[in-house]
Amino acid sequence: MSQSLDLALVKFWENILPPQPALVAVSGGPDSLALLHLLLRQRPLFPTLRLEVAHFNHHIRGEAANLDARFVEEFCRKYALPFHLGQLDVPAFAAAHNLSLEDAARQARYAWLGDLATRLDITPVLTGHNADDQAETVLLRLLRGTGPHGLAGMDVLSGLPPLHPALTVDFPQAASTIVRLGRPFLGVWRKDIEAYCRENGLDPRQDETNFEENYARNRVRHRLLPFLESEYQPQIKANLLRLARLAREDEGWLDELVEAEFLQNCRFEFGCRFEFGKEYFLKKPAALQKRLIRRMALASGGLQNLDASHIEAVLELFKSEEARRVDLPGKLVAFAGKSGAGLLAVPDPADWPGNGLQFTVPGSLTGPDGRWRLTASLLKNTEQQAFFKEGTPYHVFLDYAKINHQLRLRPRQAGERYRPLGAPGQRKVQDIMLDAGIPRELRRDWPVLVSPGNTEQTENICWIPGAPIAHDFRVMPETEQILELRFEFLETPETAKFNHDLAE
Repeated sequence: MSQSLDLALVKFWENILPPQPALVAVSGGPDSLALLHLLLRQRPLFPTLRLEVAHFNHHIRGEAANLDARFVEEFCRKYALPFHLGQLDVPAFAAAHNLSLEDAARQARYAWLGDLATRLDITPVLTGHNADDQAETVLLRLLRGTGPHGLAGMDVLSGLPPLHPALTVDFPQAASTIVRLGRPFLGVWRKDIEAYCRENGLDPRQDETNFEENYARNRVRHRLLPFLESEYQPQIKANLLRLARLAREDEGWLDELVEAEFLQNCRFEFGCRFEFGKEYFLKKPAALQKRLIRRMALASGGLQNLDASHIEAVLELFKSEEARRVDLPGKLVAFAGKSGAGLLAVPDPADWPGNGLQFTVPGSLTGPDGRWRLTASLLKNTEQQAFFKEGTPYHVFLDYAKINHQLRLRPRQAGERYRPLGAPGQRKVQDIMLDAGIPRELRRDWPVLVSPGNTEQTENICWIPGAPIAHDFRVMPETEQILELRFEFLETPETAKFNHDLAE
């Protein structure tokens, strides 16, 4: 039995990843304990294999969970391994966010592992998932009505799964795009792992909740699969494993095609919005359209909240000839206009100071929500710099003398107006933002650049990023100093991978 485990781990090092520093997720049960023990046996063969151990307490099983943690910690102390303990009140988290206990526990565990691995600068995170787990996963997904992607089951090496945004409060680096999950035992049956534990004198902990039938996976493991084996197909688990392998091969090829389409044709705007041209999108096959919607949701950080019905609703929205919007779970909004359609991740409200933000020139200022930056430079007005009068919606030039050398950034105020460059008169700020294409979900906290007016109680709008500058602050031939302003959106954890892939 130990030979099959040894071989699985050697194949993992040879075909998937070379031996390297790894964080091993150990619950104390047979699978993870056998994995850690085998890694310790192989460690002398691989000088680059450095091990650290992670154990997570879900606070579901009371004192039994505390005993599990102490068991793993003692094992680590015996072999001089660094031990890391994480925890979260999962029942409270599940209740607060309307999640099942199983789903909340899985998401919390992976969030902590991702956060810990990022802080330790260690990847991969190795887990003890085995062939039985894979068969159960595929069957569970099949019962829930999954598509081809779900039939692929777990991969031997994958990124972190999508996680609930609220988990970033406790685990700020949970959404790391660098951390990888490795599953060396995914082709090893549970009975072989248990035999390995017996052969090597290991006494793993037993989680009594694994036998409680109020959990869907336990009912599949203890009732459905044995029934299918005895009454219909003795090789049902092996067949499910084969189905997962074939589906994963197909999915890998399809993912490459979808990724190419996504990176070449999806526009990324405002630091939170992904948009396709409708003419391009609607000409594509329905299967590709659905995958592109899923890819946008993944890039927006909200894929974990969408099911097949949501994808279908978004697809119908995109086909609409009218401008429409649909709110989705996880603070996502699907939108469709005359020429474009896509998804927007609604940011949390910005914490603006009561008096706004004072802006020093020259200098740079990051917005209160960390999503954008404004940079200012001073230039001399010469004939060679006449093109500075033009600019772009996010790169503008003002007459520095007209702003009294004082600037402030704040959100818009109800009913305020200003005269855009070249306009015959003043217009409402909300209408100017609308014409500039600034999404309604962002207008509440969108920055407005103002300078003091003629009295202490008044101020003048100089510019709204993305919109025209105020006519009164335009550069003239007699202008001596030009204020150059650049507005840029900053990366968020959700968009970092998109920007990285786009640059490749």
